[in-house]
Amino acid sequence: MALLLRGLDDRTADQLVALAGLAWADGETIHAAAEAFGWTPGGPHDAAYLTTGGHPVYPLDFGAPGPVGADTACLVPFAYLYEASADDVPDELLGLRTDLTWFRGYAGHDARWRYDRTAGRGLFDETCHAVTELFVDRLGPADLTARFPDGTSDDERPPWHYAAWRLRDKMLLVGQAADPVADGTFEYAAVRIGRYPTGARLPSPDDLWLLMEG
Repeated sequence: MALLLRGLDDRTADQLVALAGLAWADGETIHAAAEAFGWTPGGPHDAAYLTTGGHPVYPLDFGAPGPVGADTACLVPFAYLYEASADDVPDELLGLRTDLTWFRGYAGHDARWRYDRTAGRGLFDETCHAVTELFVDRLGPADLTARFPDGTSDDERPPWHYAAWRLRDKMLLVGQAADPVADGTFEYAAVRIGRYPTGARLPSPDDLWLLMEG
């Protein structure tokens, strides 16, 4: 396996909580907040912004001028996991570009991101749990914690972990899934902030991973 990670710092966690507390009236509101946070426009793979900690903010049009309700959610990845194939390393030694080559530079070769060729799922999960604790410190215990698969089915995949907080008309979610930007080639862990109807039932574990991959 290989791991690429940049855990959240306190400043970024504070900013994401502040972002979730804003009224997302239009893209200008979000853009003004991003400027106040010191986020820079753009980033790897057509990110909308890059946080001061080096984390991309997706999607591309998040915070862009538009009608009320245009901004429904954003994703802020902080770790990626890749199960390297048997051909990756030999092919790289031959000078061929592999998925591992792609993975190594996936965060835009930002030196703040740690690349570890030998790290595995344990550190991937630990990083996700550490970020979850940052939000527990700020928001209290999560309104929902879950894992998927939950161990009650025949699905033998390692579980993905989730923690969600309801924040008025939004939900802040820390979780893992297949990375939608890489079309599922890698797994990722991210913070997702999105609109969520006030009073609506919290989603099931099946719906959490769909939100993360949406």
